Amino acid sequence: MPTLSFIAITLLVTVVVGGISSFLIRRHQRRKFECQAGLAGLAAMRWREYSRFIVEGLEERGFRRSREQPDLSRGQDAHLLLLRGGHTWLLACRQGLDSQTGPELVERMSRAIHMSEARGGVIATLGCFAPAARKVDPGIELLDGPAVWKLVQPVLPASLLEDVRATARKEIRSRGVLAWLVAVLLGMGLAWLLTPHLASDPAPSVAPPTGATPDTRRDTEAPGTAPPPMAPDLLRPVELSEEEQRGRVLDELAELPDVQHAGWATRSTLVVRLERAADDALVESVCDILLPHPDVRDQRIQLQPPEGEGRVRFLQCAPY
Repeated sequence: MPTLSFIAITLLVTVVVGGISSFLIRRHQRRKFECQAGLAGLAAMRWREYSRFIVEGLEERGFRRSREQPDLSRGQDAHLLLLRGGHTWLLACRQGLDSQTGPELVERMSRAIHMSEARGGVIATLGCFAPAARKVDPGIELLDGPAVWKLVQPVLPASLLEDVRATARKEIRSRGVLAWLVAVLLGMGLAWLLTPHLASDPAPSVAPPTGATPDTRRDTEAPGTAPPPMAPDLLRPVELSEEEQRGRVLDELAELPDVQHAGWATRSTLVVRLERAADDALVESVCDILLPHPDVRDQRIQLQPPEGEGRVRFLQCAPY
């Protein structure tokens, strides 16, 4: 059975390490996860839609689209024409998420600027630029992945931004759960190492009888005594809080093939938007997800089918 010192050390290390890790993940990693999810969404678009968002983002910085445009069928090899301050600028949009743009593209842009007598150029890519590419022509502005996301984020549709934030929140929750599990294991490991040194109840020494040979076996065997085995209770999974249960339910509902979106409208109402009218099998699948979570399994559920494909159903998987 674990001692009080073992339990105290485990809890202290778990709370401190887990709390700090969760705080740092939520505060400093949120923007990084949103940027990664946003760039992945831009990479999945058609090139024309992606380049349109780039142009709209540049319009916020004083550029405007020229009426004269090249043949857009060339795709990423086309140089779009922009105007700023009465001068022509060239724009190249690259969509490779994991690509590295070398100096060759910048050199082609530089030649195109001189041939068209443009003022300058902009190259936007979802990937990154090789160090040599940034030294070719200082008159060409290079926008890599994070800079592109910062440019287009204000002009993206609200629905796309919400999808990006939802993906980032899911990643934060996953990292947070992993951080708490690591904190528990670290706390148990430190407690196992420190507990033997905190023991303060040595057996009282008894003087041996006169003429008797003192028994030294206890003294020689004590240093090698194995520590007590770890209790099975400490290896049980950490119980989820109510907020973590709510998040887990949303994650599992999102994996159902007939669920379009799920969200908590209120603390006691879960709205599930469906891609078809609900049947008994779908209701059973939804309840199977809620029932293992004791803090939310008795909440009211609103099953919302597509417009014109059935009526809204309200149900409750478990009684209060």
